[in-house]
Amino acid sequence: MSARIQLDGDKNTYTSFDCISGKIIVFLSNDEDISAIVVKLEGESFSKLLRPSNAHNSNNGRRDSIATEVHKVLYQVHQVFPRLHSESSRSASKILQAGKHEFPFQFQFPSDNECGNETQTSLLSGFAGVSLLNLRQQQLQHVKQKLPPTLTALPGTAEIRYFIKVTVQRRSLFKENWRSELSFKFLPTEPPRPQPTSNQFYVRMPFSFLSQPSQGSRGWWNIFKKHKTKLSELAPEGEIDVRFPGSAILTWNKPPPFHLIVRRTNRSSEQIFMVSCAFHLHGKTLIRAKGVMHIEKISWVLLNICGSWVPIGLPDASDGNDYEINNSFWSGRPLPQSVCPSFDTCNLGRSYELQIRVSLSYGKPGDNQVITIPFQFPVEVYSGILVAPQLDVQAESIPTALEAPYFPHLHADTTCQDPPPPTYEEATAGSNGPSSGRQM
Repeated sequence: MSARIQLDGDKNTYTSFDCISGKIIVFLSNDEDISAIVVKLEGESFSKLLRPSNAHNSNNGRRDSIATEVHKVLYQVHQVFPRLHSESSRSASKILQAGKHEFPFQFQFPSDNECGNETQTSLLSGFAGVSLLNLRQQQLQHVKQKLPPTLTALPGTAEIRYFIKVTVQRRSLFKENWRSELSFKFLPTEPPRPQPTSNQFYVRMPFSFLSQPSQGSRGWWNIFKKHKTKLSELAPEGEIDVRFPGSAILTWNKPPPFHLIVRRTNRSSEQIFMVSCAFHLHGKTLIRAKGVMHIEKISWVLLNICGSWVPIGLPDASDGNDYEINNSFWSGRPLPQSVCPSFDTCNLGRSYELQIRVSLSYGKPGDNQVITIPFQFPVEVYSGILVAPQLDVQAESIPTALEAPYFPHLHADTTCQDPPPPTYEEATAGSNGPSSGRQM
């Protein structure tokens, strides 16, 4: 005997309000007395941390030294056999004949997590409405947020996974139930962006070069030294801005949208050059478990160029003029596919900071000082998947398995009435496509 899950279509990534459908295929070598076949759509947010030891209480490898939390951020149930209100559901005999059997199923993803919903936790109840998992969920602290994305970068410590699970329940107490599971990726739709305006988010840093020192005495030993190019006594001064259109938002699998603007604040006649430029994205994963907290850090190199000596503006430029550094250096470099959107859920959270370092010089290449202007500020990372306006308005009225934990046999009227928003692959069409590796 075997049971497996087969999804409709060939995609393995879903988003909010998507419909996920497929069928359960059961192979029986003999006739079996089956109590029920139940399909579940689940999402789990898992965290595990080692409690800090102290002088009065050493861990010594005990089980209570490990804090663990598991939140069912998504939990929907669909009974596919026996079908409700069917003849077999009213009969005492539920014998499945030997051979191949197929049972269709369908779920629709909500927008928000469901682990804090009382109706949701009631689905976890076992005999007499009580189960250990249900009690554990009630004892945990929950927050109402959008469903978090799949997170598999920290296995054993912090994981968010989504999967379809089927359980074939056999009537005999001496026979084991059959189970099968199929995982997939999930990315939520992005939150509403600010309305387009002329306002910009910017970070500004001043810079100034030291004036060229005097040549000093003209001893005979100076004839063996390499003399630098004669420069004016007024060294350049100015400001450099990092400007985002609207808000400091980066989008998954798209290049950074900001601009680097240089402005002179004095009338130095010397040419300014960009010597190097580096962008680093720093991610912080906040892990919480039973009062224990830990921050796991990870970084990505978005851009690293050096020795470029790119001229900025013109020499003899009057003060107050803005000059944009050519963004072709990073306009063709999308965010790595291992970067997941920012999120915050009951026991896990991911936030980001962008670090930019721009090195400038003036005069002739290689002759004079190089200064580095550092920036570091928080940014949000969005998935780039937009929700259809009509679905956003109707989100609260979409029926879920919380209201009807067991669905009848799928007929034409059980299909999604509204067209789903663009899928993950459609939203990123023309780009590199979804990641085939780990989602961090």
